[in-house]
Amino acid sequence: MALSPRRQYTHGVEWDSASRGVWSRVALWLLSVCSAVLLSDSGWALERHVLAPPLASVPPEREAIPHTPAVSPGTPVVSSAAWYGGLLKILNRPASFNLAARPPLPQPKEVNILLDAVLPHFDVEPATLPATFRQELCQRVYVYAARYRKDVQAMLLRADRYLPMIKRVLQQKGVPTYYAYMPLVESAFRTDVQHPDSGASGLWQLIDSTARMYGLEVSETSDERFDPVRATPAAASYLRALHKQFGAQSPLYVLAAYNYGENNLRRAMRRAKTDDILTLYHRRRLPNETREYLLRMLTMWVIVAQPGRFQFHLAEIHSNAEFGFQHAE
Repeated sequence: MALSPRRQYTHGVEWDSASRGVWSRVALWLLSVCSAVLLSDSGWALERHVLAPPLASVPPEREAIPHTPAVSPGTPVVSSAAWYGGLLKILNRPASFNLAARPPLPQPKEVNILLDAVLPHFDVEPATLPATFRQELCQRVYVYAARYRKDVQAMLLRADRYLPMIKRVLQQKGVPTYYAYMPLVESAFRTDVQHPDSGASGLWQLIDSTARMYGLEVSETSDERFDPVRATPAAASYLRALHKQFGAQSPLYVLAAYNYGENNLRRAMRRAKTDDILTLYHRRRLPNETREYLLRMLTMWVIVAQPGRFQFHLAEIHSNAEFGFQHAE
């Protein structure tokens, strides 16, 4: 007698399609629970339904900034009922392996704590930052690391080609070496870019008058702003001049002057009757482009200080002697 296509016998037990579906789900659930038990022993943590190991930080022997609090990879993570429930949801999702392999990013609150450890290495006193500015900065760091991480990582890979040369030139000029990261915001470390309005060009986005002032040839037949080897000493000389004028207060003044122009910055200070750069920022006495420039530079400084905390790779990790403690005389 032929069996119905909806039924079959296995070891004397009759199965229909509905029963097979139920028992298949039970088997998958048991497999998921077993996986949860095994993974919990390895210290993995779950946050917002993302299975992830503890925060990865730069190894101690290559740590960019020492004495910065970091979570040890061996720190055990306490599993909870929510952890197991979230694990089941993950294992039943498509591409669950990729989700499990992605570690969690520091949330804005964690970034806020990190600012106190990082910013002094860039000669920025965290206590001087207003709460609203800190909040903006923390949110921007998180957005860059989460939403724009592919673009940021591409910039960092390009930066690795030029950072050793740039830092060497800055050291020779007596300029703090944290300015080496300015091309991340100026040109995304591309040598072939030109600003459509100002005509600023090259890695350092120098305008033609500034480039000529510091010895670069800018003509119809030759433009040395596009040559990073020639443009970097010129930019370093310009930064040294700005640092002598404004660097004693804060590098934020140097950044604003580089973007807005030193004469324009002084004029804005006179009109606002204040020389506090953050007051100018919040009163909107600086152009929107300059305000955005300051926020982006601080964002990138936080990221490059400890790229491992934000899941970025930057080969050019520096010791304190190289990182930002040479000052203009």
